[in-house]
Amino acid sequence: MALACQAFLEAGLDRIWQDLRPLEPLICCLPVDVWYDDRGKSLLEKALTRDHLERYLTFYAHRIRSLAPYSVPSKKGHMSSELLQAIQIATDHKHGVLSPCLKQFGRDSPGDPLDGYISLFPEETALYQSSLISVTTHLASRLKKLAIDVGCDANPAALLIESFRWTSLEELPLLRHLSIRDTVDTIDYFNPPESPSPTDFSSLHLLSVRGCWLSDIKKFFQAVPSGNKIEEVIAAITGPARVIECQLALSAVAEHGNHSTLRSIDIRDCVDDTPADYELEMYPGPSNQDQDLSCLSPFVNLQNLVVNLQANIQLSPRQVALIPT
Repeated sequence: MALACQAFLEAGLDRIWQDLRPLEPLICCLPVDVWYDDRGKSLLEKALTRDHLERYLTFYAHRIRSLAPYSVPSKKGHMSSELLQAIQIATDHKHGVLSPCLKQFGRDSPGDPLDGYISLFPEETALYQSSLISVTTHLASRLKKLAIDVGCDANPAALLIESFRWTSLEELPLLRHLSIRDTVDTIDYFNPPESPSPTDFSSLHLLSVRGCWLSDIKKFFQAVPSGNKIEEVIAAITGPARVIECQLALSAVAEHGNHSTLRSIDIRDCVDDTPADYELEMYPGPSNQDQDLSCLSPFVNLQNLVVNLQANIQLSPRQVALIPT
């Protein structure tokens, strides 16, 4: 429709260029005699000039809102360091020149050659053009949502999460959502402060920890002051949880959560949540496998409670009656 009607052309181009995963569309805007493809990697045929980039910079760069370029060289549309450096030189090292209106930028492989040229994408953010960490630090003051996924068998010291120090997260003034997924025990390297400052995590509303142990949630709560504003807590693991571990997670929420602000608690392990095909006793007798939920009763504004564990959950009629409605 956009090609058939001039009135729809701009809107159509905006939609096509809004979200980019590979950088192939950008590369294809270059004259065909300037670059060539070598097994998925774009290399230069001759020296790059500003004129070669003019078509892309004039008509398309300002349309990009979300960008998550591939980090795998074999993927089509992967820019070589040679091409990125040539673009940087041709544009006089201007920050954000390739996507001046960018709102979201995703990276899935720290250590990729693209890291040295991050300043080409987000506008006016790079403190040092060769440092991904400096860009991240500069952006941090405006960061509202942070999701950290550590799912590879790597030395934690080599991970981005270690380079961007844990101890600086509590100082992010606008951080509302903190989500951490760790399947290789990187959380073991996190040592919470003995007494967090009242201003730490001042805007945090959601804390989600998905890792090897349910009790990991305690470490993060210990880094949050008692007067926190957290409204939602999620703690989950992919394997079965021990009884003591489940109770530690519940106790950590009860001890460190704000009784006035917390509205949602979701704690679970890999237990199958489909209904049982056999009849269960309504109020079975107590056992050493029970989970005690009574510690959650002080949360007067709690609206959503999910406790999905392999262990038994002991909740008597008297305790049910104490739940605020």
